[in-house]
Amino acid sequence: MTHAPFAHLHVQSAFSFLDSSASVPDLVLRAAELGQPVLALTDLHSVTGVPSLVKLCGKAGIKPIGGCTVRIDGGELVLLADGPVGWASLCQVLTAAGLRDVKRQGLSVTWQDLETHHAGLVCLSGSFGRGRLAALVRARRYKQAAEYARHCQAVFGLGNYYVEITRTMVEGEHEVSRRLIQLAEHIRAPVVAANPVHHAVKVGLAAHEALCRVRLGLAPEDEHAELPLNGEGYLKSAEQMVRLFADCPRALENAATLAERLDPPLDL
Repeated sequence: MTHAPFAHLHVQSAFSFLDSSASVPDLVLRAAELGQPVLALTDLHSVTGVPSLVKLCGKAGIKPIGGCTVRIDGGELVLLADGPVGWASLCQVLTAAGLRDVKRQGLSVTWQDLETHHAGLVCLSGSFGRGRLAALVRARRYKQAAEYARHCQAVFGLGNYYVEITRTMVEGEHEVSRRLIQLAEHIRAPVVAANPVHHAVKVGLAAHEALCRVRLGLAPEDEHAELPLNGEGYLKSAEQMVRLFADCPRALENAATLAERLDPPLDL
């Protein structure tokens, strides 16, 4: 695979129910247009779109990475599968959560699930708005944040836990990112650049917001903390990401290196 300065590792499609307006074909097409050699798919509590990702990426000459986003401890973690072993672990985690959800009230992953089925998994700490680690830092609970990050390292392994850094132009994000970088250095965890994707192109914001309003039961004029704050959640080019992370190029390099390291989840 040709080395790229960045790879998208936090991407949600329409298989994240009412939380993304991007179809898998649209995401693959946009990645191909941008000349990106790797594309991950990390839908919320779902790996349904991964087989389509693998097939379409194969036709487009793009390396597919399977993954999913899971809710745990009031926040989200992004799990990436390294080859068939990691894919099997992802499926086992989601199956365990699904078997508990007998009343269909929503999946919830437990630490026991992750401790039992972590082989071949790499974990990103989650975004500024939804990750538990970022929330602790935002609340200035730095000791608890370090303890939480170390716990994640213990579960996934020192080389398999990455502190996610974003640049989505929202208030407070830059300061939290600075603190997260310091925390990562303190616990000796790598930082990884991400731009959590919920629509393939910037003009997809309106459709994404409409879906969110349906999910949250909101009227067009209602405000809510879970609504997107701006249109930055789209598939950006490597050049855009390089400009955004000019102050932390190693986060971009780590994303590219991790993308090279991970194998596709399926052979279709």
